[in-house]
Amino acid sequence: TSFHGTTALQHAVLLDPKSPVAGAIVLKDIRHVDELVGGWTMKLLWVGLGFGLLLTLLAGPLVRVVVSRPLHAMMHGVEMVSSGQLEVRLPDLRADEFGRLAKAFNGMTASLREERARADHEASTRAVLEARMRRLQTLAAAGEVAASLAHEIGTPLGTILGRTRMMAGRSETSE
Repeated sequence: TSFHGTTALQHAVLLDPKSPVAGAIVLKDIRHVDELVGGWTMKLLWVGLGFGLLLTLLAGPLVRVVVSRPLHAMMHGVEMVSSGQLEVRLPDLRADEFGRLAKAFNGMTASLREERARADHEASTRAVLEARMRRLQTLAAAGEVAASLAHEIGTPLGTILGRTRMMAGRSETSE
């Protein structure tokens, strides 16, 4: 309420709690409360702005440590794997999503290394088998040439041998 142009607070107090007849009304000037609240409002505004500025200044390094560095390390690892370097291992000590991602990345590169080793082993085995196959094909071709030569040489020799035996069996031929 307003009392002679000032802000006042009105209280009704019972003097005897057993009898509702006795009571008192107290009027109090609360202008100083308004001034106090107004001062606190400005102070709280400045404290809030200062706290916001402090959080902004601290957030940069914190984000850099918590997010940017692990993300940069993962990007570097992905670039190395895409260039064929599968020996990359990311630190996976964290218990957050970055740690889980690093563990999955490390598992993926280990699997890729195993597959590459298996593919290299299969390629070397295939190369050995292909070399053996070429040798066998060369030997088979040499055998065919030898058989063909034997046939070409053997046929006239067989004819000569047969006629020689036939002539040796006749008595009228001289030695």
